[in-house]
Amino acid sequence: DTLLTENSTATVILIDRNLRPGGHWVHAYPFVTLHQPSCCYGVNSLPLGKTRDSRGLEVFDCKDLATAAEIVHYYERVLDQFQACGRVRCFFGAEYKREDPAATQDALETSHTIVTRGGEALEIRCSKLVTVASKVIVPSMRKPLIPVHDDAQCIPVNDLPEAIASNKYHKYVVLGAGKTGIDAVLELLKKGVDQSHIQWVISRDVFYMIREVALTYDPAGTGFTPSICEASSTELFLRSELPAPGQNEGFEGARNIRLQGLATASEILNYYERVLDQFKACGRVRFFFGAEYKQEDPEAKNDVSETSHTIVTHGGEALEIRCSKLVTVATNVTVPSMRKPLIPVHDDAKFIPVNELPDAIASNKYITYAVLGAGKTGIDAVLELLKKGVDQSHIQWVISRDVFYMIREVAFKDNFSYEAGAIFFASFIEAKTSKDMMLGLEKRGILARLIPDGPYPEVFKGPTIDAAELVLLRTVRALVRSGRVLSIGADKITLEREQLSYSSPETVFVDCMVDTFYGYLDFKQDFTTFEPNRINLGPALSVFNPSFTSALVAYIESTFLDDEIKNSLCFFLSGKYTSPDAVGYIGATYAQLKTYGALGKVHSSSSKFMLSSRTNIDSLNRSGRSLPKLLWAAYGPLQLSKLGAKLIRKVEGGGYSDIDHTFGIGRPMEMRPKPKVVLRKKDKKARGPGGAYPPPRKVTKSGWAGCCTMNNDAVVKANNKVIEYSYTSALVAYIESTFLDDEIKNSLCFFLSGKYATADAAGYIGLIYAQLKTSGALRKVHPSSSKFMLYSRTNYESLNISGRSLLKLMWAAYGPLQLSKFGPKLIQKIDGGGYSDIDHKFGIGRPMEIRPKPKVVLRKKDKKTQGPGAAYPPPRKVTKSGWTRCCTIFVIFLALLVPLLSRRVQLFRG
Repeated sequence: DTLLTENSTATVILIDRNLRPGGHWVHAYPFVTLHQPSCCYGVNSLPLGKTRDSRGLEVFDCKDLATAAEIVHYYERVLDQFQACGRVRCFFGAEYKREDPAATQDALETSHTIVTRGGEALEIRCSKLVTVASKVIVPSMRKPLIPVHDDAQCIPVNDLPEAIASNKYHKYVVLGAGKTGIDAVLELLKKGVDQSHIQWVISRDVFYMIREVALTYDPAGTGFTPSICEASSTELFLRSELPAPGQNEGFEGARNIRLQGLATASEILNYYERVLDQFKACGRVRFFFGAEYKQEDPEAKNDVSETSHTIVTHGGEALEIRCSKLVTVATNVTVPSMRKPLIPVHDDAKFIPVNELPDAIASNKYITYAVLGAGKTGIDAVLELLKKGVDQSHIQWVISRDVFYMIREVAFKDNFSYEAGAIFFASFIEAKTSKDMMLGLEKRGILARLIPDGPYPEVFKGPTIDAAELVLLRTVRALVRSGRVLSIGADKITLEREQLSYSSPETVFVDCMVDTFYGYLDFKQDFTTFEPNRINLGPALSVFNPSFTSALVAYIESTFLDDEIKNSLCFFLSGKYTSPDAVGYIGATYAQLKTYGALGKVHSSSSKFMLSSRTNIDSLNRSGRSLPKLLWAAYGPLQLSKLGAKLIRKVEGGGYSDIDHTFGIGRPMEMRPKPKVVLRKKDKKARGPGGAYPPPRKVTKSGWAGCCTMNNDAVVKANNKVIEYSYTSALVAYIESTFLDDEIKNSLCFFLSGKYATADAAGYIGLIYAQLKTSGALRKVHPSSSKFMLYSRTNYESLNISGRSLLKLMWAAYGPLQLSKFGPKLIQKIDGGGYSDIDHKFGIGRPMEIRPKPKVVLRKKDKKTQGPGAAYPPPRKVTKSGWTRCCTIFVIFLALLVPLLSRRVQLFRG
């Protein structure tokens, strides 16, 4: 409609797979209505609203909401207008197939293929192809989004009137809390269904807009803009206080408290409480447990060495924190008790996280225990059942993929002796493929599979068990190896390759599943650990050892000044090279060796830190370890010092036939040209406000070992228009019809995309921000665009609405209300970080004008030239009062006079 109006020579071909005009409204449920008033929906040239004034103008009536049938009829009238002008051809019931680049004649025209309803393929040539990226699919256009049993009666909302009229159903379960769900509940209530017979399934709580308040036209802007400009966060903007849940995060890698054996969960919690006591004693650490980090405040910086951040405490208080470095954890360790089930589970099925297994065993309520998952959590669940006396015949173990297990007594033989390390390396170096390497470790007893003669396990994530535990696990015979579990029904469990029946009251499902490898496989290829004012923890620098990885990162940060040097020392797997299998295991070992080697080359003293770090598996701070033993293992008969270098050369030389890369980290261990390494100055005498950290720990040394053993005394100390689709389409068509250069056109379009497009308060603020910037950019580049925007009937602020006039608009904008200032205020607020929980500009923070300012070439418009048919849009009679006409002329006169007078005053002052 706008293309035909703004470009008098444009011709259009309309292709629609529906059999009649109206888009998704053709398939909509019969009792649906518009969200917004009818006067703001549709096309610019044809009114939709039923409420009109004496002059024929639509009235902004929030109760005038067109139904689906009225909207479809409206678009049929629009189609009649299109056909009357002779510049539009329509193909309904047709399908767009493809563009044909070979058939393109020149750069001004492209060729496309469509298939009509009768199956005929037609070639169409055009200068512009207009596509719709959104995908509006109402329930009647698709199958159910979830698995539904054949006996269950699941209907699209379109069939609800017939279901009510049939009087067949006693209960109505409405799935969904959006506009469609609301309409369904209202329809039931309006048709006399008692509320006790309605069950409403609401997956997430939703904010609803109150039409009478929000959409009652008021020149003051209905309070929207003041609310947005006054709020300091999205929660305050919506007048809602949301809880800020937090987790008590432990501190990885404390170096000076010793753990003996295999610690339990309660022992680990107690351990970290002792670590916390140490932190408190030194007086250099502050804690905020149960708090939530919100955002960085870029504008609050004092200088480049300090950044400002906002956190919300457990009590809801927002605090500003200043620091030189923000340390974040990129992994996402989520255990079953922290999340909902990963699969659909029927309400009648007993499905519990593994935390509740001891209570389930003690209750004696269940005959069958179905354990879902074959990783370390699944192993622990099966062992717990067997150790608590549950017979193996009552255990059903669902194993989606076969897994390699590491046998603790062999892998860590004699306190992970140097001989055990040499055996490990031998398997890596001798193998010709990654599979050979794993089979070599299995042959040496380091790895094992659950079924000795079973298929080769494709997965290895490092689960470690005792040999006796493996024997116990192998007693379980009911192994289900049919792929992943897809859903659990009332009496059936559906897997990838089969469906199994179960007895509902007698069976409990134990959730031991992992969605991803806790985020360790999700690091992008360009992941960087050290950035200005930020440290990103995540990828492992030490294989299966996050504690030592964190300690290494902290050591590098505390030792070196330059971020480029720091990042050059970190070799880790990321992007496509992260995989939980044999190849990934080789890559992780290769990355660890290169990290250690790079540190030693750049700063030889780093070896002292690594060998004295208790979280390092090779630490000398363990009983039976000493420097002479290490030197003998490295340079004696075992030649451990050469094995690491051999593995690096093997990977980089293509020594594995199934690995044709160097895991994206094939760069040298030293930067070339060799940079000057500036170390951070360390003052051993300087102390914080509290005691020394770490506190001194007594270690009794033998006379022989005293001169050679390292101790913890060597610790290094480190001080577009909002939700208005009709007007959006009109704006795009106006920009296309007005400007010639695509770069200019795109520069005028500000919209949310990617991670910034969210269905919440922040997304709503972003939409308003984008709308303001789009309107502002259009006015800056082409002031005449204001006329189009103000007289577009689908614009909420349109002057083509009864009771509105240019005079009222100017008074609202520049009079006491000062509406003209609210838009720039909101833009400045977002650009300046005015919302404590929004630390970005929604990806559209660019200026509203291109710099340097380009030459704007407008499309020539010939009002006299018309297409083959009648004029478009057809003339529409609107009676204007003499008073309105006089006021309009007077305001236009003032608008022209004021700039001239101000210019003369400036010249006079000059």
